[in-house]
Amino acid sequence: PQISAKMSETGNTEGFLCHIAIGLESARPPATAENKGTGWINTDPKDTPGFKKIYTSDGKEWKAVYQPGSVDVSVPFVRDIIFADMKEKSEAFFKENPDDLYVFPTDAEDGETPDADRVKTQANKNWYPEYLAKEKLPFGRPYLLNGYKGINQPVEIWGGTSANDNIYAMTAYMLHEYDKWIDSLPKDQQVTSTGKSKKAQIRGGLQSYNFHDVPPNFNPDPRTRVAIAPFPKNRGIGKWEKLVSQEDMSKAMQIMLPSEPFSNYSFYSFSHYDDHGPAGIPARASLSPRVIADMYRNFYDVGFRAITFEADLNFAKSGLGYYLASKMLWNVKLTAKDLDAIRDRWFHRAFGSAWKEAKAYYDFLIPENFPPNGPNAWAKAIRLLDAADKKIATVATKEPEVQKRIDDLKQFWYMHYLFDTGKFAKDSPEVREYLWKGQMSYMVSMHGLLGRNYRRNMQTKDIKALVGPTISAGPAHFTHEETQAWWPKILDTWQVTPVSTFADATLANGKPARTVDVNDL
Repeated sequence: PQISAKMSETGNTEGFLCHIAIGLESARPPATAENKGTGWINTDPKDTPGFKKIYTSDGKEWKAVYQPGSVDVSVPFVRDIIFADMKEKSEAFFKENPDDLYVFPTDAEDGETPDADRVKTQANKNWYPEYLAKEKLPFGRPYLLNGYKGINQPVEIWGGTSANDNIYAMTAYMLHEYDKWIDSLPKDQQVTSTGKSKKAQIRGGLQSYNFHDVPPNFNPDPRTRVAIAPFPKNRGIGKWEKLVSQEDMSKAMQIMLPSEPFSNYSFYSFSHYDDHGPAGIPARASLSPRVIADMYRNFYDVGFRAITFEADLNFAKSGLGYYLASKMLWNVKLTAKDLDAIRDRWFHRAFGSAWKEAKAYYDFLIPENFPPNGPNAWAKAIRLLDAADKKIATVATKEPEVQKRIDDLKQFWYMHYLFDTGKFAKDSPEVREYLWKGQMSYMVSMHGLLGRNYRRNMQTKDIKALVGPTISAGPAHFTHEETQAWWPKILDTWQVTPVSTFADATLANGKPARTVDVNDL
């Protein structure tokens, strides 16, 4: 917003990596194919309806946005605004945490501008070498990665329109400017309250993924910290032909940044994108004891010393894996056998008398054990869960928390039952009830369900408005009795039926049953 405001104030059309037009809202032309991708920043004065409004054209209409595109760090005033933010936040951090490192993020957004588009819109493609020359800093030094994975580059070079080089350059710029600023302060302000040098306590942090997934073409500031993601655009291409995996990047960072730990950026659960309808029933990745033990040990062996997770709650599919991963992070020497014993202990504690049945259910859901996704797999899974339910029913009064945990797992299947049977519609009473009473579930990632499937259609974030006053007047959870009312419907819908009776299988309402060959189970 500060960048847009500055552009509006000065009439400068440089500041974002897209074509920008500036003017009064009343002067904005219609959206057409010719201005598709263009940003528009209003110059309307304060206290008028158009003040500070920003739009982008999709070729058919102008849509209000937070900012019109990725910021262009080649523009000096853009760097000044970001650096002012760094100074303010670092001082606030050191005031509260005088002995800790402050890592300032210098990363781009997920949807950053591709290199091909930078060629068209980046204001100054040579800004970083020019900055280094102005500051009398060296460039063209021996390149640290020369000879690694077949890279043949004896000295540093600059890729002016490379997202990769621009992001690492911005990190180096910020750290150098920070050093200059600290040196300009009185001696007592150059250190924290406990006497630590602020220059020694500052770091620049970025992620290695998307359009900036490979190392820079020059040696980065040694105070750079990198989280390496498995999301490549340039790995395995051109000069990076043999630099393909996170492990390859890890070794490259050990060469370029030997004094800094670097992080493995891992993706575990994206319910907002992955969990919609029965196609989203299987877990995104296996979190079995063997996979977790092998994965984390491999991360450690190739040099990773931190993990950056992108995940959501989603405990029905990933919760037990999160628990085992936390154990591995405490002790990377644990074996698959060790984790399996920890996992059994968890089943004993979580499911009491039904622990063996619950384990059979969880084992079945491990991706390498899960059959091709479909009614046959769902029918098997819900019957394994039902076996745990029947086992605990005999002692439920002694283990009420176990019954609640099993009932919560049933909600995961109820959601997919509503999808599969066509009941997941905005006016469905079952869905409205689920959106309200599912709020207290540990097993279902409700934010994904609400955000993608429902709020988008209803154009509101007010959950009470979504479900209506009658439902919202009640408790935000399913009772055991309510759960028992809809659970048999799920069992009836995805039922195990011998092949010989397939043609005759019907439900009580006369509709064909979703049948499964018992031999497949």
